[in-house]
Amino acid sequence: MAVPKKKISKSKRNSRRAHDGINKISISFDSVTGEPKLPHHISLKDGYYNGKQLIKPKTKEDNKESENTKEEDTKKIKVVNDTSKEIDKKVTKATKKEVTPNVTDKKVTKTTKKEKISKDQDKK
Repeated sequence: MAVPKKKISKSKRNSRRAHDGINKISISFDSVTGEPKLPHHISLKDGYYNGKQLIKPKTKEDNKESENTKEEDTKKIKVVNDTSKEIDKKVTKATKKEVTPNVTDKKVTKTTKKEKISKDQDKK
């Protein structure tokens, strides 16, 4: 008679049994388009669910319209640096960073302890 060499832990037992409950994927077909789809999901091709169109599919004309709306508008931007000027620029994320003035124009340097001591001695 077969006897186990050592105890099998709960983790090993449960990981072995994990695949026992898996079933095959049931595929249904859309009633309008006849396209295979997962049950309780919208048809990816035309956006149909239960015989009703819930999502309008994108067309080439829609893509052209969205490209036209993405064109940058020319705006006057006031740049505050040494002199204030009005500049015509196309506003995008990249140009906004370029247009904003640099607040930290001055170079900040750290003074060491020796420099502080020498400054204090010079003051006396």
